[in-house]
Amino acid sequence: MTRSPLQRKTPLKQGSKVLKRAAMKQGGKRMRSTRSTKKPTAAQALRFEQMRKAGCMCCAAAKFLGFEPTGMAVEIHHILSGGIRLGHDFTIPLCHYHHQGKRLPQLELGYSIQSAIYGPSLERESRRFAEVYGAQLDLLYTMNQYLKELPA
Repeated sequence: MTRSPLQRKTPLKQGSKVLKRAAMKQGGKRMRSTRSTKKPTAAQALRFEQMRKAGCMCCAAAKFLGFEPTGMAVEIHHILSGGIRLGHDFTIPLCHYHHQGKRLPQLELGYSIQSAIYGPSLERESRRFAEVYGAQLDLLYTMNQYLKELPA
């Protein structure tokens, strides 16, 4: 088997690890990458459900800060450290707007106008998000205190 002049003699390397092709399913389709956390335990799943019922922390704080609440469905945000999830116990409830800022509550308005109405989004303006709502670990502490006060 002959090698073309443009083909490498050795595999590409990144640091000390050899780069491999993405894992493929039968039929040539790429496999979906997995998350850095495993399936939540029953207690963690119950915590997620309690947080969904509690609603978005930022929308609740928005009332006190002079913003309008979005009224959107709640997602569970995993807090990261160095780009890696800390685990299912390090989660806070955020609506889609405050979490990723992609689905806007009012489609006819752009993000910058809605940011003035609803407050900043974590993904789009992480520094401003922290200035307005506090650090994510502070939000986690507040949520954990709230969940402790709920009847068992």
